[in-house]
Amino acid sequence: MHLPKINYPNSYRTRKTLVIAKKIPYKTTKVLTDVISSNENKIKKALPAIMLFTSTYVQHPQTAQISKANIATNKAIGNILKTNIKKIRKKDISVTKSLNNIKPFNTFTKSSKSLTAKYNGSAEELDFLISKLLEKSKTGKKNNPLFGKGKVFIESAERHGVNPSLLVAIAMQESGRGSSSAARNKNNIGGLVGKHGTIRFKSVDDCIESMAKIIERHTKNNIESIEQLGNSGKYCAKSAAPEWIKNVVFYINKL
Repeated sequence: MHLPKINYPNSYRTRKTLVIAKKIPYKTTKVLTDVISSNENKIKKALPAIMLFTSTYVQHPQTAQISKANIATNKAIGNILKTNIKKIRKKDISVTKSLNNIKPFNTFTKSSKSLTAKYNGSAEELDFLISKLLEKSKTGKKNNPLFGKGKVFIESAERHGVNPSLLVAIAMQESGRGSSSAARNKNNIGGLVGKHGTIRFKSVDDCIESMAKIIERHTKNNIESIEQLGNSGKYCAKSAAPEWIKNVVFYINKL
């Protein structure tokens, strides 16, 4: 969501003559910053009040003092804005609390038919569980190529009839929880290799799509479990299969 740009007619004069321009409310700014990414639709409801509130104070500064009528109007607008922020913040806290109660959905063994199993969680829940795993990664969570990709994993998996949590588990294993050089520099979170070495992808989303296609192809060859996939040598070297299988099972059961 892009907010309209506000042109300040005279920044020095604005700061000098208006208290509201001199002291931009820090708490209001912080609250909006915290919730805008996860509450875009909710914040849009408050946007008209926000923009009117801002333009009244900033785009039309008074040389002397603000009239009583304007003060009354702006106070009313300020109350609307404050109410909206409180509602959004309250809902945001509620969502956070509910997410904190989420437990992993999977209980697979290495021989379970996990490659095509249905994932019972939502994109938001998968994102939360991915985020918990990234807390222990070397890369900063929000800069991690796996961060916030729950929806992409689910959509790619559904297109190809595979389990999204399996894709995440393999990505966690192959990319060192998103910290590998290939993940950070080539958008390759799946450890995918071509004729000329590690494949470079235009985006992480493209890599996820390729991973889903590969797993789909293997399922059509009667590979159903993590153990079968690892031992087949189709995704990892056979010599690395025991450790690979163990780690992928660990990750999938955290999702």
